[in-house]
Amino acid sequence: MKLHKDIDLDKFDSIVSVPTGGLVIASALAIETIKPLIYVRSKPKDYGTSKSVEGKIHEGMKVIMIDDVATTGGSVANAIKLLKEVNISVKDAYVIVNRMEGADEALSELGVKMHSILNILQITEALYEQNLVDENILEKVKNQISK
Repeated sequence: MKLHKDIDLDKFDSIVSVPTGGLVIASALAIETIKPLIYVRSKPKDYGTSKSVEGKIHEGMKVIMIDDVATTGGSVANAIKLLKEVNISVKDAYVIVNRMEGADEALSELGVKMHSILNILQITEALYEQNLVDENILEKVKNQISK
């Protein structure tokens, strides 16, 4: 099964997400592809397993990261670092919306390629073309992503 034109999902052991809106998407994808789901907490809870990485894991496994929105990439980058600490390899991260505020670069520094369905500029331009936002909003978005 292909998740993306260049990525064969059969080459991955598991799907990973952080506990945000992306977890719902990752859960649905895990069910659809019959792949286990792992999630990474920003910090372990004081109860339960008290682990940052939750799920059935083994050293050397290959996973893909799924999230809903990427802004600076901070939460995903933190999760990738925690996965690497337990010898889990992440090469690709998939998001629905890239807000174009540095996530691509942050993940690239960790050796992870980010793929997105849409970016904030594409969304804003489509809304502008449909007269749902004015030129002022379009310019604000352009200015925000150019910083």
